[in-house]
Amino acid sequence: LAQDSPGDAEELIREARSRWRARDTLHAQSLLNLLASTSNDLYRHDSQSDARMAERMGELDLRQFTRPLFPRVSLLELRGRARLMTAVQCEEPSRLRAVEGTARKLFAENEHAANGFAQLLMANVHMMRQEPLRAARAIELGVVELEPLGLDPWVQSARLALGRLRGDDRGYTLTETARAQLNVRGVAKPERFAAMYMPALLAQ
Repeated sequence: LAQDSPGDAEELIREARSRWRARDTLHAQSLLNLLASTSNDLYRHDSQSDARMAERMGELDLRQFTRPLFPRVSLLELRGRARLMTAVQCEEPSRLRAVEGTARKLFAENEHAANGFAQLLMANVHMMRQEPLRAARAIELGVVELEPLGLDPWVQSARLALGRLRGDDRGYTLTETARAQLNVRGVAKPERFAAMYMPALLAQ
């Protein structure tokens, strides 16, 4: 995806899936397939991102992977972004209640990564509700939580979005710095890549 090749990513996912047999219980490969396939939908700005993720989740018994913190938080965060992408592309603000519900679950984890993810989800919600000041503050709070954890794709995407939101000289510097950081990491199209994380500010 960083190389702007979602078709190649889809082929790699399909090839990887062909290498293991279906089982009655969930295994790590199935979880990774869910994460990779949904990320590919998000990169494509697919209006059906939420429905596709829900369908994939419905085919799996996720209980064994929602007990540990890391996979539980990862799935919540990704579901929130899938819901956001669908809300943005379908222009359906009514879907934002579900995103808020996901953010509340993340905040309830009372953990740095979960709090940061929740703040970024809420920043998107605020932006879709025409609340730019609240959106900017939520982005800032999210970056404070996520940057020490080394979650650079979220951090740089959030900064790029914040710079675009501000629209002033400081915003321009934020945007250019974030774009350069993503370029260094091999991202061919920073705005498109960042829209996976901040769709309300970058995928419209």
